[in-house]
Amino acid sequence: MNVRLGIVCPESSREAFATAADTLSGVTPVWITYVEEKDIAERVREALAQCDCVCFSGELPFAACRDILPPELPTSVVRLTSVDLAVTLYRAATSRLDTSRFSVDTIDPGIVTELAAELDIPRDGIASLPHGRAVTVDQVLDFHTTAHRDRGTSFAITGRSNAVTPLSERLDVPVFPAVPVVPSIRVAMNRATLGAVSHKHSEMRFAAALFRVLDRGDLIESELRRLDLARAIHELPAFDGAWVEARGGGQDILVFAHKGLMQRLTDHWTTAAVLTDLQKSLRLKIAVGFGLGETARKSVEFAETATRLAADEGSGTAYLVSEDGVVIGPMSVDGGQTPRYHLSTDNSQVANLAHRLGLGVDTVAHLVDLEQETAGQPVVAEDIASKLRLTPASGRRIIRTLRKHNVVSHVGTTHTSGPGRPTNLYTLHLAEQLRMPGP
Repeated sequence: MNVRLGIVCPESSREAFATAADTLSGVTPVWITYVEEKDIAERVREALAQCDCVCFSGELPFAACRDILPPELPTSVVRLTSVDLAVTLYRAATSRLDTSRFSVDTIDPGIVTELAAELDIPRDGIASLPHGRAVTVDQVLDFHTTAHRDRGTSFAITGRSNAVTPLSERLDVPVFPAVPVVPSIRVAMNRATLGAVSHKHSEMRFAAALFRVLDRGDLIESELRRLDLARAIHELPAFDGAWVEARGGGQDILVFAHKGLMQRLTDHWTTAAVLTDLQKSLRLKIAVGFGLGETARKSVEFAETATRLAADEGSGTAYLVSEDGVVIGPMSVDGGQTPRYHLSTDNSQVANLAHRLGLGVDTVAHLVDLEQETAGQPVVAEDIASKLRLTPASGRRIIRTLRKHNVVSHVGTTHTSGPGRPTNLYTLHLAEQLRMPGP
């Protein structure tokens, strides 16, 4: 399996990234280099169709492209580490520079503090400017200039490629670009590549769809409707390559296909628009359930469960049930807003937030839905578990993740009438993160 790895890096760093890429087998690099930071997003947009995954050279290029990255695209970011800073300090020391007084940007201040303690360098002699999406090159230049004037720094380290030349012209001390070492780059490339391989394997897994005719009729009418539905599904271009089976003794049509086909058919489980054409052409009421399992048998079982849920909702409805306990639905038929679980699934901000939190897009969409339903009132972990149809323990794990990223606040406790520990109360703040109107 060959993986097309998009590599987003400054043109000046290409040599180091090429050295790291040369060690990867089964990988074809897709070079997306830039000179000016303002060109990053457009260059990535032009190359996305050629990439199975993308490795970014740092937080800045990743932040510049966050809004245009498909939610399902595996990505990784090369982050400057204490090793990278130590290598740069070694270069300064071999140039006989005073390593107790310098300025550095982009590298996390915690890493700077940790390395300073390890090398016995006074922390107050180091001026550091952390990475920020809103930090401009001019601000970086001003930071280093001020640090040199006020602290007498002996050299500057910058992680901004566009700042190296103007800094060298402005300062009368050496300027070192902070470039990740090859092992750090290789780790990030491996992470993106493994994500792409996993995604491809996942798309090739079997999925089942169970279409059910909801119209009532006698035995002959039911059989004719079922056969008409099977023929119509078989003729749909979207199901090219799928296995279509008219199951005996009922009004169900079973479809086997790769998971990737089903995902594309439903726009990643957000729409059941395929039912629109079927219902119009056949003049039938139809519901469909999708199932994802480890085996074909399990996929069918989950599809049957999903179809029962869809049938309970009525015609033109679809649900998905997967092996990990996720239930998605009812999906929208017309491609519009899905009322229960996907209020914001197609919103790129939701996808971006999900990426930052390390949660699935569906999970974050469910949480946004819950926040809107509760209108700012406190919730407990069991509410989240119920909304996502997970176990209470899973609900508590999600709360811990949300607290770590400051998108939920602990507002108190409540006591039940029986014995036991008090239950924690929380309020959700995802709408603020999405820059959406609050509840």
